[in-house]
Amino acid sequence: MVVTVLKELTIIFSLYFLGKYISDILGLKHFGGLFGMAFLFILLHLKILTIKSIEKSTRFLLKNMAFFFIPAGVSILATYTLLKGFYIQSFLLLSVTTLLVMLTTGVSVSYLVKKAIRDKNDNITYR
Repeated sequence: MVVTVLKELTIIFSLYFLGKYISDILGLKHFGGLFGMAFLFILLHLKILTIKSIEKSTRFLLKNMAFFFIPAGVSILATYTLLKGFYIQSFLLLSVTTLLVMLTTGVSVSYLVKKAIRDKNDNITYR
């Protein structure tokens, strides 16, 4: 089991570091994770990589996702003086972007659920 999880984590982090390497080459400093996720999506879509081949480690990472926000929170607390005078703007920005993410997620999930139901109904054969 440990070997399986290590193999899965190696796949995930290799894709991340590949994305980081390409973003560095292109001069796009902060897009390494995005490129890594795009590579993961492409490999899954082309069925070169299966969900089952990374399932255990991704379940662990998703269960412990809050742990990964700690460094960002500590950084904000350490540099809160930079936000001095921008409290209202920061609050409004965080509120608006949070609402946009919630709205986008809700609309996307609703669309996908309706599409899945429609596809399921289209595949029913009547005798």
